[in-house]
Amino acid sequence: LPLYQKSLEIVKNLIPGSSTEAARLHHDIGIIYSLQGKHDQALEMYKIALGMNISMNDDSDTIAKSYWCLAVTFYRQSKYQESLKMHENVLEVLLQKYEDSNRLVARSYYHLGLVHYKLINYPKALEMHEKALKIRTNIKECNLRDIASSYEKLALTLDQLCRYQEAIDASTEALNINMKLYGPNHIYIARNYNDLGIFNRHLSSYHESRSMYEKAINILTDLSEEYTGLIASVRDNMAKIDSMTRISTTSVQDIVAENENSSCRNFTDDILDVTDEPNNEAHQIVIDSQATYTYMSMQGGCGTEKLDGANG
Repeated sequence: LPLYQKSLEIVKNLIPGSSTEAARLHHDIGIIYSLQGKHDQALEMYKIALGMNISMNDDSDTIAKSYWCLAVTFYRQSKYQESLKMHENVLEVLLQKYEDSNRLVARSYYHLGLVHYKLINYPKALEMHEKALKIRTNIKECNLRDIASSYEKLALTLDQLCRYQEAIDASTEALNINMKLYGPNHIYIARNYNDLGIFNRHLSSYHESRSMYEKAINILTDLSEEYTGLIASVRDNMAKIDSMTRISTTSVQDIVAENENSSCRNFTDDILDVTDEPNNEAHQIVIDSQATYTYMSMQGGCGTEKLDGANG
């Protein structure tokens, strides 16, 4: 950080006002602050870089990247409305340069879907994920993991909308792709089985749900001792199935009716999510009752995560 700050001082003395070099250095310093978890300082640097890039009528990709990093940082601060606005700016800039069939445009729709999900705007989240998936399945340069990730997020959103069979169908598509990419003994496969367990339970397919949970546990057990906590979470999901199947169907209906609330989703489930970090080759698992989604940075980064990777 001190070296970048010193470089910025030199550039300011040599080239007063806005310059490509100064904008780049502000952006890079923002990345360092982000890596340090200093999000307010990162935001300040990204805003300066964005202002310089706009004033110089810089390349649209550079402007989009500045908006993107602002969106990522706001998201990390749980400022989802601000993040949404920045992502809408990203999409607007990209659509001015690229056709609505570009992988960056697909990625922008995908992340808009994630933010809308956090804002509990599930119909809009569904719309964004459907657009991302349509583009990703129709362009040659899109990797299969991105497509699988779109199916996964689509499934989670459909589940929130009580469209459980469609959620199962989308999650199965993701599972099939991940099987081809990684084989049967991978953390992504365990996550897919856990999700399928949740969706089948919401559909009252308890036997199938338990089978999915068991498969998830078997994979997690074989992978590493670091997944002990995750195994406990899946077992907790399975315990809900066992408690339901030990009583009569009539009793099940009575319990469900008694516990219904304004949400069609009557259970709190542990959804497994995976983060790929370039500085750590091991997969980090995040558990969140509503699913934790990790943003990826755009072509050059906004922190520890990368955009071209496992999570779309």
